[in-house]
Amino acid sequence: MAAVVAVENLNPKVLKCEYAVRGEIVIHAQRLQQQLQTQPGSLPFEDILYCNIGNPQSLGQQPVTFFREVLALCDHPSLLEKEETKSLFSADAISRAKQILAAIPGRATGAYSHSQGIKGLRDAIAAGIAERDGFPANADDIFITDGASPGVHMMMQLLIRDEKDGILCPIPQYPLYSASIALHGGTLVPYYLDESTGWGLKTSDLKKQLDEARSQGIDVRALVVINPGNPTGQVLAEENQYDIVKFCESEGLVLLADEVYQENVYVDDKKFNSFKKIVRAMGYGEDDLPLVSFQSVSKGYYGECGKRGGYFEITGFSAPVREQVYKIASVNLCSNITGQILASLVMNPPKPGDESYAAYKAEKDGIVESLKRRAKSLEDAFNKLEGFSCNKAEGAMYVFPQIRLPQKAIEAAKAAGKAPDAFYALRLLEATGIVVVPGSGFGQTIETLGFIFYCDVLARLSMSPGHGTSGAQSCHRRTRSLQSSAASRRSMRSSWQSTATKRWNLEIQSILILFEEKKKTDDRAVQPGVSDHRLSIVRFQSHAPRPRAAFCLLVSVVIFGGRGMPSSSSARAALTVDSLNPKVLALVDHLGDSITRRAQRMEEDLATNPGSHSFNEGIEGLRDAIAAGIALRDGFLCNPKDIFLTDGAAPPVHMMMHVLIRDEKDGILSPIPSHSLYTNSLILRGATLVPYYLDESRGWAVSMPELKQQLDGARSKGVSVRGLVVINPSNPTGHVLAEENQREIVEFCRKEDLVLLADEVYQENIYTDEKKFISFKKIARSMGYGEGDISLVSFHSISNGYYGESGRRGGYMEVTGFNSQVKKQVGDESYASYQAERDNIISSFSRCAEAMMCAFNRLEGVTCTKAEGGMFLFPSISLPEKAIAGAEERNTEPDVYYALRLLEATGIVVVPGSVFGQLPGTWHFRCTLPPQEKMSKIISHFTAFHEAFMEEFCD
Repeated sequence: MAAVVAVENLNPKVLKCEYAVRGEIVIHAQRLQQQLQTQPGSLPFEDILYCNIGNPQSLGQQPVTFFREVLALCDHPSLLEKEETKSLFSADAISRAKQILAAIPGRATGAYSHSQGIKGLRDAIAAGIAERDGFPANADDIFITDGASPGVHMMMQLLIRDEKDGILCPIPQYPLYSASIALHGGTLVPYYLDESTGWGLKTSDLKKQLDEARSQGIDVRALVVINPGNPTGQVLAEENQYDIVKFCESEGLVLLADEVYQENVYVDDKKFNSFKKIVRAMGYGEDDLPLVSFQSVSKGYYGECGKRGGYFEITGFSAPVREQVYKIASVNLCSNITGQILASLVMNPPKPGDESYAAYKAEKDGIVESLKRRAKSLEDAFNKLEGFSCNKAEGAMYVFPQIRLPQKAIEAAKAAGKAPDAFYALRLLEATGIVVVPGSGFGQTIETLGFIFYCDVLARLSMSPGHGTSGAQSCHRRTRSLQSSAASRRSMRSSWQSTATKRWNLEIQSILILFEEKKKTDDRAVQPGVSDHRLSIVRFQSHAPRPRAAFCLLVSVVIFGGRGMPSSSSARAALTVDSLNPKVLALVDHLGDSITRRAQRMEEDLATNPGSHSFNEGIEGLRDAIAAGIALRDGFLCNPKDIFLTDGAAPPVHMMMHVLIRDEKDGILSPIPSHSLYTNSLILRGATLVPYYLDESRGWAVSMPELKQQLDGARSKGVSVRGLVVINPSNPTGHVLAEENQREIVEFCRKEDLVLLADEVYQENIYTDEKKFISFKKIARSMGYGEGDISLVSFHSISNGYYGESGRRGGYMEVTGFNSQVKKQVGDESYASYQAERDNIISSFSRCAEAMMCAFNRLEGVTCTKAEGGMFLFPSISLPEKAIAGAEERNTEPDVYYALRLLEATGIVVVPGSVFGQLPGTWHFRCTLPPQEKMSKIISHFTAFHEAFMEEFCD
């Protein structure tokens, strides 16, 4: 059993993937934080200072009032009907909330949306882009995402087919890009920013790196540019941007423009210009250059990291390629609605004349000016310190100084088996509680030409007014007096925490303490090369900038609170459907997407012409609460460390497929019919889907002989079956597993060494008295199986059940039976009213399920099994031969043809059974249980349509 899931048999792409911003140092910091909680005073500091990521609001920066007012009103629309709301909220916030809610179908901020994002919100973002750039923007080019990271992953998934595909990426760079390229199996082709010119970008260096990569057989697909830079903080000059655009156009590259820090510019001689604006100003149109621009609500003056909002804009993509982008977006259904709303507000804030404008402008200017002052203060302070040099901070949230490390420190790091920057960062953490990121995580490389290493460290400084040079000098002068002991450092540190300014001094000083201790080891000789065992990238040392005898220190500033016409060549050919990742092309039609989009177009027509979707695992206290709830539900203990909070259930399914699947020889047993999430996730990772068929004649039960037959058949073909997916209650069939059946499944997985992947998102939706939901974890524990006996992953979501908060994108997975190394890689006041609401919703579902089942069973050729749980019915339909022939003439599946005809005749959207998989020669459709007040109308329309359809095609 121990070999079912081990580090050695995980996806090697996951093992190669590194994300230093939340890597080894952060994990060690979390252990120290727990030690401080259980053993106060046991460390030479009182708390952990997380400086590893730009996370402004966790450190005191206040949210923008107007944004939060609008979000509050959208989250609780009934406030708009109350008279007192007018005295609590600004008039323009009320007006904007009403406008946004009017754009959301049913005013439901807890519902799923269009996979690209709500159309009205995309319209607002497009209008903001047009105002910013002075060139038109199209809402159809906008894909709203949960921050910028999902958009980056989607583009890598689209472009990277195998290790022979490369992406030009800046060094140093934010590790999202190196991690994403590794995860999707591509090759990182580095180009080096020139520190001597303020981290400038030379197109001559780009050309050398590109040609060298191509000479080694790498098909370079795209160029990543981060502007303003992360971690370097530089802002590209306009002329430099023109050169970059010309380079991409002439070389046939997709330009991936990371512009999430566009509001963070601190110098008067430069301003942010989007690459979209540059491209249009040069006269390039849609057919000349594929461009993807990323934006996020996490940065800028807004700093709403936890809201997970953002978008990417794609231009220069052909319609067939756009279809593939949409397909990837639809796999995760949609981004969260709160983030979507916030993204629209960020791109369309209050305007002059609005009631909130003055307050909004004051808040924005105050935050940006504070960042600007702190950037300048830090730059000046570091440049006055011995051994430091720091380029001018022009933008983003960071300065990037160098610090020279002595030879003995480098030798000590080597003896400890660590890279020098990781050694430095760990020592800093253990001495001061300050969490920093080793610079190698940003891509700084170790060269072998008589040099000392680069080391980039992310450190945090608390925001306070008047961070001047004197504070830093005072800090530096105090360093020697604090070197005597950890106790004296702790005492001094504690006494200085009374004001923000003193704390800032202290934290600068804490860095200097470690620096001075290393200086005392003397000897600054050059250290020969040390092996680099991070992500394997294509390195061309002859083209890299000449290394210096220095380490670098990255410091977070935010911790508080028409020039020529296009050439005749066209880059468009660089991005054709044939050049995309074949795994993306193979994705199945997600949830009957052709029908869904047809319905959305019809809905838009009707609207315009009446009559025609913390730490990585989640916040610790929330995981504690979830673990307590699981323990209460199951009657067995639950460890909060087993809980991973996620944006709904779909992301953790993808995560587990990433972990388990290595290549096409790995397979997953998956039910037929089933939600297409599993099929698509397997396709995207190049795995083999091993189907097992549910038995409709036995109420869609899981047949153990069928499981065994499919497993043995797959193994006989050389497929290594890694896991078994079970959906209970089921989607789309609505059945609930009997307890005995669950025990058989657990025993089967244990005996056959399979990971049991239990989709339990409909656990609250049970409509029969004969059965109840029992989690697979409870079954396994009641059978006497513990952590070492079976590997189990349980998925849950807030999108379903009686809560139905689809648009909030919340969920979790519980991982048990995995060793720690594998996990590293992956009585209240309101109770009475809550219980009444819950019972009412479940009762309504039950009545609706019964009524719909009876209605379907009265229709000619339709049979529908009893809905025991879930939110759907999955009736079987016998279609006339003429209808099947009509579908064949239109080159579509018969059930798809039926569903399209139903939509166009009645406006009712159902999902064809072929989307989920079904036995050949059988046809089904999935119908979501409608609201009680709409059920009669739906049944009436459905009945009239079906009778007319059957009469039209009768033999």
